[in-house]
Amino acid sequence: MILVTQNTAFLMVKESLCFRLRVPEGEQCFYIPGTSVLEVIENTWQIKKQKILIVDDSEMNRDILAVMLGSDYEILEAENGLEAIEILQQGMTDIDLILLDIMMPEMDGFDVLGFMKRSHMTEVIPVIMISSESSSSYIEKAYEMGAADYISRPFNALIVGRRVINTL
Repeated sequence: MILVTQNTAFLMVKESLCFRLRVPEGEQCFYIPGTSVLEVIENTWQIKKQKILIVDDSEMNRDILAVMLGSDYEILEAENGLEAIEILQQGMTDIDLILLDIMMPEMDGFDVLGFMKRSHMTEVIPVIMISSESSSSYIEKAYEMGAADYISRPFNALIVGRRVINTL
């Protein structure tokens, strides 16, 4: 059974299992008897993965994070802070989260975070700082500048995944 109210669709699979989905403005939901809930969802709305921008000068670190997160999220990559800012300035307003390294050539993570804060981007795009630096001064500075979280290397897939979920 499907019930659509304003911008919310409720899909009742069983009495004890119900999915609640946001219906985009102007969209309609159609249900054909005999179709599965997944078919209804896929045919009604294009399922869109949340987008994560990974900013790290190390290709290996970007690859590790992309492998950890790539099955659940759409991944964009930047190899330094300047490239990250270019991506943000190109109107990439659909970025849901940034994983941002601190120590990078050309422009470090703190400079990127400062730019984002001045531009009010940190109000809509959360940033998780990533670094091999475990000094409390780096961690405190990241939080003071608006970072939502801080992950130290080496990366643990469970910790990275959980912190991304919690931040989003």
